[in-house]
Amino acid sequence: MTRRTLAGLGIVLVAGTALAACGSGGGPSSSADKAAESSVLARLSHAAAALTATHSASRPSGTPTGTIRVVNLYADNGQPGGAMDLYDFFRPAAGDTPIIKDLAYGQVSEYVSPRAPVSGNPSQLFLFPAGTLTPSGAYNGANVSNAGWEADEKLTLVIGPTSDSGSYSSKAISDGQSKEEPLPSPSAPAGQATLSTWNADDDLSDVPEAYLVVDGACPSALDQSAGQPGQVGGVFAVPSGTHQVGVITSPRGSGLTSQQCATQAASATDTVSVDAVAGGRVDVIAYGDSTAGMKVIAAPVS
Repeated sequence: MTRRTLAGLGIVLVAGTALAACGSGGGPSSSADKAAESSVLARLSHAAAALTATHSASRPSGTPTGTIRVVNLYADNGQPGGAMDLYDFFRPAAGDTPIIKDLAYGQVSEYVSPRAPVSGNPSQLFLFPAGTLTPSGAYNGANVSNAGWEADEKLTLVIGPTSDSGSYSSKAISDGQSKEEPLPSPSAPAGQATLSTWNADDDLSDVPEAYLVVDGACPSALDQSAGQPGQVGGVFAVPSGTHQVGVITSPRGSGLTSQQCATQAASATDTVSVDAVAGGRVDVIAYGDSTAGMKVIAAPVS
């Protein structure tokens, strides 16, 4: 909105200058010419006033829209990115408070409900370096979603790396049924819990194949080939209770057989404890670590 405003004001100023130049060129001006110029300048003045009013009202006036949490897994050239602040309006000013503040690498925010700019419109989040409104690298103040979010959406937004330095990827994992973002299908059978998985490094050109490990074994994913080790990115079912969840990898383009996966899974490290509730959902996100291979974050859906 602000970019359009500034562009519009530039057009107004250029047009006004051009008209002034025409009127001061030294030649005679008829009263009809002067009247026409006055009419055009008046219309331009009204347009400039409208654009300025739009700019001054850029703070959200709509209601909280959508339920969003963010996972900071952005890295650049293999190095973890810095902490981030996210605002629910474009071009915040000094003194404005981010809706998600100082989210460090590897952290998951609480769920928040960004305000829509106008009631009935989608909401948005805009990304800045923590503690400053000066854009830097991938934290450039731009919106993190192209379409934004509607009122009935509940999701986890994973911000990860790409192969292009200075840019980030974003993946929405649906945490609640909505017409815009349906829940991953299929879900776990009754009495079990659903694990929705994603590899935050999926947009890297050299990302390895990643397989989910649960309690030292390689389960199959509900939405992948039955009887085969399930890859991260799939949906898994686990019995209710506490589980140890991790990831093992193989070189990109070189998958693991069931036997190979079982052998590696038995010695998997960097597992996390997951409390799975019958009928509940847990988002499990794998990500690269420059010192210790791939790790996982488990974030129960509340």
